[in-house]
Amino acid sequence: MVIEFPFNRREALGTKSESFKKYIRKYLEIDGFSQIGDSSVEGIFKDMIFYNPIIAPGKEFVIEAKATDLSIRNKKFARELVHYYKLWNIRTKEEKFIFMLFINGVKKPSKWKKFFDELNDIDFISEWCKWFNTEVAQVDANQLNDEELPCFRLFLQKGIVKVINSNELLNIIIEKENITSTSITRASRKLIEDLEKRKKPIPKNSEIIFNLAELKYPEFYYKSKTNYKRETTLYKKLDDAYTPPFIIHQGCILSYSNIANSDLGKHVKSKIIKVRSNDLKNESWPIFSRLLFTHLRRIFWKRGVFRVTRRSIFYYPFLEENINYRYMKNWTGRNVIVVKKVSHLKDTRYHKKGDINHYLHKAVNINLSLLWGCIYVTFQPRFYITFDGKTPIDGETLAKIVRKYRNPRFNRGKTRINLIKLWKYLLFDSYEYEKGKEDWFDNFHLYEYYSSKVSWSPEIVSRPQSLITKYLEEENA
Repeated sequence: MVIEFPFNRREALGTKSESFKKYIRKYLEIDGFSQIGDSSVEGIFKDMIFYNPIIAPGKEFVIEAKATDLSIRNKKFARELVHYYKLWNIRTKEEKFIFMLFINGVKKPSKWKKFFDELNDIDFISEWCKWFNTEVAQVDANQLNDEELPCFRLFLQKGIVKVINSNELLNIIIEKENITSTSITRASRKLIEDLEKRKKPIPKNSEIIFNLAELKYPEFYYKSKTNYKRETTLYKKLDDAYTPPFIIHQGCILSYSNIANSDLGKHVKSKIIKVRSNDLKNESWPIFSRLLFTHLRRIFWKRGVFRVTRRSIFYYPFLEENINYRYMKNWTGRNVIVVKKVSHLKDTRYHKKGDINHYLHKAVNINLSLLWGCIYVTFQPRFYITFDGKTPIDGETLAKIVRKYRNPRFNRGKTRINLIKLWKYLLFDSYEYEKGKEDWFDNFHLYEYYSSKVSWSPEIVSRPQSLITKYLEEENA
């Protein structure tokens, strides 16, 4: 354990415990520490708990504050110190916390150095343990036996002790607060300033591009009565011949492909009629959207796109094992990565360096919306994970991998815009089909993304900015 006397062990001033802790908190925050626990608030044994992602990422810093002068054989302090050791010792090596002790002052500093130092005196520590066992420990479970002596000594060596009073802490805080780059207070002030700038637009014309585009769908669909009530039951009765997409609603088969030209025609019991699509849209939006989405899924599947079971997430599979990437051409003819292998970077207990960890797929969440009397397709680009390049995974395994990637949901940059353009091109505009095109495909068409021109821009500039309401008022005037 390292013991420090930053102000040469000057005489301590009397301070109350919570006031002393307040200065310790500010002192640590200057160096990038952030507090997550406090005994005065939560009633826990540990005085304060901090984290510091710069000094020790993931490590817990446990702080004990003593606002009085102590001797090395203070019984109350001894009981607390051994209890901290017991808490530290039961943890695994990776989970052990870093113990920090702040003391207003110490009596007989030479004895403290024998106890709290990287080269501490094992004989002195052994004598202290004997004293503790006979004079302080109230039950056998609290005693320190001979086998624990090396671990107890290591606990003392690993921790940090600072002998410093409140006035000295305050002087350090004042001196360092405006110059250190890790100050939490300073960083938070700068963050607030940046947020204030970001929420105010600048007077510059720009265009907002929404992630939705209007869908043109066929004017009529085919309808006929059937004896089947569910699609799954009818699928089992169909031959291996071509079967168009369809749904069953109120005992009728609905499809945008002519029922008479497929195996479905064998399972109808009434005349096949043509019905206006808008009639079904006005009658029941849930049924109409299911009819549309069933046909869109067939288009996507013919383009070689897979769907996550029972979800509207689509992605390209990885079918070749001897390459590291799968490419698709975008609207400019340029190759774009849609799937890549992610390999282990080093040997682990279960894997060797270079073994495949998972496959990372560009994916998109597709939904249909009824807005202003029109049908819109909404695109939400995302990524998806598989173990073999094609089979979706879910649950905790997926969650552990996904946590290592940044969530792109709220990204509004040019990369995000290019992604929604890419998926519109791949799913609707491209002339390429892996499994052949069906005759009714051309009846579906997707218009350009909905956009709106405005007289302001969210870009940040180094000049005074005004609120968005000001520009809207000027635009309306």
